[in-house]
Amino acid sequence: MLIKLATFFEHKEKLIEILYYFCPDTSEDRIELLNRYRDKLKDEQLFLQSLVVLIQFEKEDNEDNI
Repeated sequence: MLIKLATFFEHKEKLIEILYYFCPDTSEDRIELLNRYRDKLKDEQLFLQSLVVLIQFEKEDNEDNI
């Protein structure tokens, strides 16, 4: 996966941001996407870092919509 090749966290963050914009709207579909991402990634530490970034994007997006 391309994200594994990124050497700086800022680059990984940008790739994760792209993933965020392709996340479906329903919770079930998001869970399915995250499960597939985790399975393909095969790197729990990077997956957890990705979740932190995704949560941050979600919080920012929710704050912008308030």
